[in-house]
Amino acid sequence: MRPSPRVMHNLAMNTVRSRDIPRTLRKMSTEDVAAWNASFREGTPSRALGELELQRRRDVGNRIRGWIAIAISTAALIVSIVALYLCVR
Repeated sequence: MRPSPRVMHNLAMNTVRSRDIPRTLRKMSTEDVAAWNASFREGTPSRALGELELQRRRDVGNRIRGWIAIAISTAALIVSIVALYLCVR
């Protein structure tokens, strides 16, 4: 599987997005992606895409934690605004 010219350009410019990772690579298990990755030399576009997919899978926990932190902060802000409103009244 060879990356498209657009993906090759994005790899060269360090602007690859998750949508640039082929669907077949996304459907593979983590072990299959690691094996697929090992079949390419370092620095090749296909290997870079495999590494990006592995990194994307590792970052899922951070993304979820970030959204939880935003939700808790928003709830705290709402509670403090309501408390201020009730105290002033």
